[in-house]
Amino acid sequence: MAELWQKLRARRRELDLTQREVASFCGVSHGAVAQWEAKNPETRVVPRKKVLKKLSEVLEVDTDWFLDDSISLTNYEERISYVEEDDYIDSKTKAETYQTKMQVLMDLNSLLVRDKLTDEDVQILRTVVDIATNRKP
Repeated sequence: MAELWQKLRARRRELDLTQREVASFCGVSHGAVAQWEAKNPETRVVPRKKVLKKLSEVLEVDTDWFLDDSISLTNYEERISYVEEDDYIDSKTKAETYQTKMQVLMDLNSLLVRDKLTDEDVQILRTVVDIATNRKP
């Protein structure tokens, strides 16, 4: 059975929300949300009852969901609940950056296939490629 901190973290991530976004919606500090989701029981706190209503709204669950001990997390939800917040945000940012790069490549490919690139466009792209190739790490 999942602990409250795991359920909160897993559900928040399932909805692609940051701790800061949840904090803003609930009218609490980022630190408060971090304490609710803390893995370490010595630093973990339980959200106050008045905050649970806001949490249920932002996480799109019934308030009983927080107290229901019969709820188990899927393997994925359990694994993702153990990933540290900084690592989670870093991975998410890298994935978004990769997705943007892939979209640019697909857009360029589409322009090429449809013969929409002028000689000037190709020259500009060649310059960009040369700059990126010769950039020092």
